Parts: sequence; C-alpha cells; structure tokens
Amino acid sequence: MKKILTYIITLAVFCTIPTSALANENQNISTEKVVISKTPYILRLTMLLIQNLNTEYDFNKIEKFAKETVLKSSEGDKNAKPDINYARSRNNSSTLDYLLKQLEDDEPRWIVNDDVKYKNGSKDYDQINEYIKNNVNPNFNISNYAVNEYEFDFTTSEKITSLFFIYMLGDIRSDFGYEVDFDENGNALLITQIGTDLSTYKPTGEEKTDEDTAAILKMARDKIENKQNIESQKLTKRFDSKTKKVIYKVNTIVGSDDTGYDNVVFEYIP
Repeated sequence: MKKILTYIITLAVFCTIPTSALANENQNISTEKVVISKTPYILRLTMLLIQNLNTEYDFNKIEKFAKETVLKSSEGDKNAKPDINYARSRNNSSTLDYLLKQLEDDEPRWIVNDDVKYKNGSKDYDQINEYIKNNVNPNFNISNYAVNEYEFDFTTSEKITSLFFIYMLGDIRSDFGYEVDFDENGNALLITQIGTDLSTYKPTGEEKTDEDTAAILKMARDKIENKQNIESQKLTKRFDSKTKKVIYKVNTIVGSDDTGYDNVVFEYIP
C-alpha cells in the first residue's frame, strides 16, 4: 500500500511541494519526464489519478473504473484508412480516436491538423506555443506555465508524448492548463483544456496564498486518532480556477509495516 501511495503522489501533474520546500521558487517553467508502462489501462489509470489527485479519491475504485473504461472502449476503426492529418497508427487504429474516447464531453478540445511537431525531451516548445496562441488562446503566455512531459506506451507499436502546460499563480499551481498529445513521430494530435481559463485572471489579494502551513499541518494531525502511527505529512497548495481560492491539501501517511498504510486527506480553504 505504501508503494502505491508513493506511486500516486509521484505521478501528479498538478504536483506537490514538500513541507520542507514551501518557500517560493522563482523558476516557473519546469519539465518532468515520466515513462508509463505499456497498456491502455495504465494510461487511463494515470489520467484518472491525475484528475482526482486533489480529491478524496479511493484508489481501488479508480483502478476498477480504469479497467472497466478500457475494456469498454475500442481502439478505433480497424478498417480506417490512413489519414495524415490525424496521424493514424501503423495498425490502422487511430491514436487520435483513442485519445478522444478518454475525454469527458464538456472538455474543450482542438484537433491539430497543422504540421506542429515536438521532439521528446527537447524542451523546445516554440511550435506548440505559437499554435496555441494562434488557434486556441491568444492570451497564452508560456512563461506563466509549468511544463510536465509524460511518455505513454499504450500498445505494443504506438507511443504518445503528452505535454501538460499548468498555469501558475506565482509559485502555486492551478488546476487550469492545456494537455497537448503527440504521436510517436512527434506530430501534434490533440489539445485539451483542463479547468477554467485563468490566462487573463488578475489577482485580487483575496486568494490567501500564504497561510500558516504549520497550523494547517497540525489541523490535519488533529483529525487523526492514532497520531503515534503518523509516518509523514505532505502539504500542497492548488489554486482552484472556478472558485479562485487557494486550496491547502495535506496528505498524511498513517500506519506501519505490520498494519499497512493509509493516506488520510485533509483540505483547508481559508
């Protein structure tokens, strides 16, 4: 259980900051590359964990749902003819169609028909930066976003690379951003908006970005009966794009090697 919890926390796109590193960090753009293993189930599970990272998720329920949705979704039309705009995969199954099946109906998305490329790990975002400005959001300013890179092997012959551009309110990650998916040849396929657009948001001073973190950690500990079994705590801040509030979230790992470990989630909204 402890390893699973560590895996979940490591996967975070809207990532966590350790209690010992709560001081401001000046660097807005950061890149993390993670290689995820070779099944559609892992891809779906990872996306679901990312989407539910700031909620009181139940790992077993998310895992079950990931398996069910992958089993129910097809890999696309096996008889589909190749389409260079959609970068059809070698087995005549559409990578784009597969990605579209993973989205909720209300998630804004843009299919990329232009020649927009990205080389894995290069950190050269010029083409995608220009495309987003011209076709998605004219207010997009890459200096306001942290960048995470993930590589997925979801079939034996096809890979995708996903770039997540996460909007930063100062040094605090928000839940707004863009996911850009590329095929194994570096062709951009799909852009998906995550959260509510904050690109023109002007801070009001009411966001409560600098609350007493020691006091919040204590609040989380006070909610736990067996305080002697607390192994660690991690506090994260996230700016909610809908409410325009900073959410302080504490993950407390409780337990022992003999009894197993649980992740107790506590959220504080000033």
